[in-house]
Amino acid sequence: MPRARPTRRSGSGSAGPKGGRSRWSPTTSRGFDRVASFIEEAVSGNGPHRYSWDETHALNAKIADEHSLPTRDEVVATARESIERVRSVVSRMSDAELAEVAFINGSFPGNFDWLVRTLMPQHADGHLASIVAALAD
Repeated sequence: MPRARPTRRSGSGSAGPKGGRSRWSPTTSRGFDRVASFIEEAVSGNGPHRYSWDETHALNAKIADEHSLPTRDEVVATARESIERVRSVVSRMSDAELAEVAFINGSFPGNFDWLVRTLMPQHADGHLASIVAALAD
């Protein structure tokens, strides 16, 4: 399975100082929660998650509008809970199951292994500067 990255539209995203929000935007750790949902959805037999940036932007806006800015501890707790959800599912999967497609973005098929080893770290890297800055506060 290729390790290519789905493309991200310029100017997208909602977390961090550039977006005018607190460094601890509600969407900072929700990305891990969402990946956990993608994995659970695919494992449950619903097929791969069909990713949409439009859906993502709408969800991020809804979360930001409906939730107060979380504390550092809330963001860390959400990230840890989501990562544990992922770990609990993928740790029981065989190599063949990990190679199955779990995520589709346009024409790009990402397998379970790609979600965990590529997408989740890329998501964290995308928020790294704001997370480091917030931890320094």
